Amino acid sequence: MMDKNAWVEQAPVGLLAIHGDSTITHINTMLLKLLNYEREELIGQPINLLFARSGKLFFLTHVFPLLQHQGLVEEMYLRLRDRDGHDIPVLINASKVEDSKGAPRFLFAMMPIQRRFIFEDQLVEARKEAEQALMAQREATDALQSAREELEEKQAQLLRLNEQLQRLANTDELTQLANRRSFEEQLEYQLALQKRQSGRAGLMLLDIDHFKKINDLHGHGCGDEVLCKVGKLLRELMREVDTAARIGGEEFAIILPGVDEQGLQTAAERIRKKIESTRWRHGSVTMSVGVTMVRHDDSREAVMQRADRAMYQAKRQGRNCVEIA
Repeated sequence: MMDKNAWVEQAPVGLLAIHGDSTITHINTMLLKLLNYEREELIGQPINLLFARSGKLFFLTHVFPLLQHQGLVEEMYLRLRDRDGHDIPVLINASKVEDSKGAPRFLFAMMPIQRRFIFEDQLVEARKEAEQALMAQREATDALQSAREELEEKQAQLLRLNEQLQRLANTDELTQLANRRSFEEQLEYQLALQKRQSGRAGLMLLDIDHFKKINDLHGHGCGDEVLCKVGKLLRELMREVDTAARIGGEEFAIILPGVDEQGLQTAAERIRKKIESTRWRHGSVTMSVGVTMVRHDDSREAVMQRADRAMYQAKRQGRNCVEIA
């Protein structure tokens, strides 16, 4: 009969348990091998010991507060650091439980990933930029500093600040769609999913036809109004699982998980018709659309280039149409 803890040691992912004070109480063989540590070197040590510098900051200011507040963290990307100082990117899932005495414990499952995700670095950089922009707002700065020092007392303030930083880092201010940085992260994530498991996803690039003429004839204020309205229409037409982004001046992109080629073309045609049939203050607006399916062996550059070629083929075909590559 298998020992009740044997499955933990034989699990194909790294498993870790910590007390509420973040000290390590259990760690399985898979994670020890990944980090090149002996068990006795880590038991009783703070979990912070396992993180690279950027991963530690992201864990302390986002992952752990979220875990304490909501009791669950799913598919977060962090960087661990092994005993030799090498960074190891992992996919982390965690949950909050209570022991027999009602004290909180936190259970983590960590799976190594091959591609180095840059999300936490961008969040840290966004936080630095936000801190500089908010120097005059001493209360927000003090809240961030004190939250780092007294995590449990300032959880609510820290969560609000992280939400604000997420919006600053990921949203295009004019259209309220995802910005290019957020779009590229989501595309990298979708490519990683394609490599880890079977599935389908499509990519759509859209460009407003003759946008320069709109600006030249009616002014940049009118051009901004068109961009805002296009953003609003895209938000209304997209599903919750889709990612719609403004990635350039008048260029937009949409990632559609779980669609086949027919569904992708249908969605693109629905958007094209909606833009064409909408009433605009200055006249008419149309869009040229290029679409492509995400392939198992794609890089970000490869799938973007295919969609871009399709979009420019739509331009050459007379604009206001959909082309697939």
